[in-house]
Amino acid sequence: SAPVDLQGYVGHDGRFYVGSAARLFPPAPPSGYSPHEHLYRLLRPECVAASPRPLSSDAFSRFGEGNADLHESEVKNAVRHTLEDGVREAATVIMNTDDLRGEGIANCLHRFGINMR
Repeated sequence: SAPVDLQGYVGHDGRFYVGSAARLFPPAPPSGYSPHEHLYRLLRPECVAASPRPLSSDAFSRFGEGNADLHESEVKNAVRHTLEDGVREAATVIMNTDDLRGEGIANCLHRFGINMR
């Protein structure tokens, strides 16, 4: 689902435009580092796409208080899947590839939804 603060505009040309799309992807579960992590610690598109259920961009924020338990558990499950399966799959690719210079390790990890922070 889209974040509650997503803004859309109709331009003078009659076309539709999206503004303030910074929180388009759901946040990662908070680490406790900052109360504002939901604004910048976001899931990768590959992690979101691998989730069997839609993930809320408002999870772990005051915007999503209405269904917090549901939205937060869905995001946690997506992250758990990425950590359990995505990391293993990425490690297998890295270990079985002689040359990652074309793709690089970062791109390989990103392909499996793994953030590099």
